[in-house]
Amino acid sequence: MWFRVRDRQHAGGAAVDIRLILDAPKQFVTQLGEPLTGTIRWESDRSYPPLFQIGLHWRTEGWGKRDTGYGPSCAIEAAEPTGSARFSIDVPDNIASFTGELVQLMWTLYAFERYSRVEIEQPIVIGPEGRAIQLGKIGRAHV
Repeated sequence: MWFRVRDRQHAGGAAVDIRLILDAPKQFVTQLGEPLTGTIRWESDRSYPPLFQIGLHWRTEGWGKRDTGYGPSCAIEAAEPTGSARFSIDVPDNIASFTGELVQLMWTLYAFERYSRVEIEQPIVIGPEGRAIQLGKIGRAHV
């Protein structure tokens, strides 16, 4: 996974480039309960080092109330305005991505730089055997 963000308005006039590279053999897909590992790389023309939060966010869509929540995350305190660091996030073992006729649950991997308020995100599938669970069809009642 590779992201490039250049946001002068939110970054206080400074350019910020952020890249996330996952170790997973299949990008954007992971198993329940397995660690999600990778490298974050950044470049900034600011004089101070960035502070990152990398984590998982979920949301539901479909009929009824929409819901959101945050999963595990980790913090990266950079020592220099430009550099890279390894990260590891423990993927939950009990909340899989799923899709059905009425509702679906989707996960997103995000990286947030606290000083510039720049956030990048990428949808990711979390599930058994690295696939979203497909819910069965809902039958129609006959009166």
